[in-house]
Amino acid sequence: FDYHGITPAHLWNDPEGIPLIEKSEARAVVARHADLAMVHSEYMVEELTRHAQIDPHAIRVIPYVVPLDHFAPSAPDAELIERYDLSGHFVLLYIGRMAGNKRIDDLVRGLAEVRKHYPNTKLLLVGNNTVPVYRKCAEAALAIARDLGCEEQVIFTGPIPHSQLYRFYTTCHIYATASLHEG
Repeated sequence: FDYHGITPAHLWNDPEGIPLIEKSEARAVVARHADLAMVHSEYMVEELTRHAQIDPHAIRVIPYVVPLDHFAPSAPDAELIERYDLSGHFVLLYIGRMAGNKRIDDLVRGLAEVRKHYPNTKLLLVGNNTVPVYRKCAEAALAIARDLGCEEQVIFTGPIPHSQLYRFYTTCHIYATASLHEG
């Protein structure tokens, strides 16, 4: 059983999605029937133990593997700079789902504040904004950007293959997150 975590329903910031999350939390008890549960951090051990009421000794932490040959300092990706019009801009980067608990809206508010001192700053939001619940968060963040006058500096890329993410990391200046729940 490979457990990746369940974001608590109250952090989703979407009342319509709460029943689905609560069902997911209840389904975690399936881990009790596994010979071994695998998680990717000590935090996930605690969370799985709480949700599934299983013995922590039946859980193993196996950290994610990072391909260091891809995630090493290198020159910014020229194709991405051109595609997203990043030349001459300071680039803030977020990679992940556009879910309520990730607080994309707070990243947009933060961008507006940063731009008061560094007007050449853009926010690159890399991740799924196509699933209805994620699209809803992205649209809300874009509305905030419109209200704050920084809509042109907020860039949603949509889903990007995992094998291509390193290109975004090498192109940004700062990685930013405001997430309230991470494993």
